[in-house]
Amino acid sequence: MSIRPVEFNGMIQNTQGASIQKAADDSRPAINQQNMAVTVTKEAEQAQRSVTKKSQSAKESALDPNGSNGGALLSDEKRERKQKKKDEDSDGRVIRKGEAVSFDIKI
Repeated sequence: MSIRPVEFNGMIQNTQGASIQKAADDSRPAINQQNMAVTVTKEAEQAQRSVTKKSQSAKESALDPNGSNGGALLSDEKRERKQKKKDEDSDGRVIRKGEAVSFDIKI
């Protein structure tokens, strides 16, 4: 049995092209971040120059006499649910709580 020599079939990489590609891959996140910052800046400038519809805050909508009073209604519903749950949880017993403890501090 004869042993043949080992053959290597390798290619020499184009180092110049590979280094350019590596540099592009390394700088891609920074370029993406820069593009995003430019886009946000342009959108902010456009928003300053354009007329937009006034947005109602939660406080304004709750105090609106002609509106649905959504904020006040929601808080009333929450209060009623809490009271109903509290009534369901009580067993009718009266529990006397301890008296408040007071103390003096002198400097």
